[in-house]
Amino acid sequence: MSTDQLSKDLFTLNMNHEAQNSFQGLFQWVYYSAVIGFASIGVSVLTIILNFGNGTYEQPSGGSSLVGALFGLAISIFLNLTLWGASTRIRKALLHSEQSTFNEGLSKFTLYFRVIGILAIVVLVILVLALIVGIIAGVSR
Repeated sequence: MSTDQLSKDLFTLNMNHEAQNSFQGLFQWVYYSAVIGFASIGVSVLTIILNFGNGTYEQPSGGSSLVGALFGLAISIFLNLTLWGASTRIRKALLHSEQSTFNEGLSKFTLYFRVIGILAIVVLVILVLALIVGIIAGVSR
C-alpha cells in the first residue's frame, strides 16, 4: 500500500461530529494559549529594552542575565510558534478533511510536549543538584 493511499485511508476513520467538535475546541484553546504566549513575549522584550535603559545589564552580572533573558525568549518564541502551527494545521485539517495536515498538526503538538518535557527534566536536575550542593555546604559548616 502506498503512502498516499495509506494517508487517504487514515482520514476515512469517520471522525464523528462530537470528536471533531472536541478537537476544534481543544485546538481553539491551544491557539489562544499561543496568542497569550506571544503577548508575554512582547512584555519580555519590553522588559529587556527597559532594563537596557536603566543600566541593569551594565552591572558585573548584567551580561549573564541578558544572555539568560535572551535564551528564555528564544525558547518561548519556539514553543509558541510550535503551538500556533499545531493549532492552525489541526483547524485547517478538520475544516477540509486533510489527513496530511492533521498529521503535521499532531506532530507539532507532540514536538511541543517533548520540548516541555525535556525542559522540565533539565530544571528538575538543576534543582536536585542545587539541593545536593546546599546540603553538602550546610553539613560542612
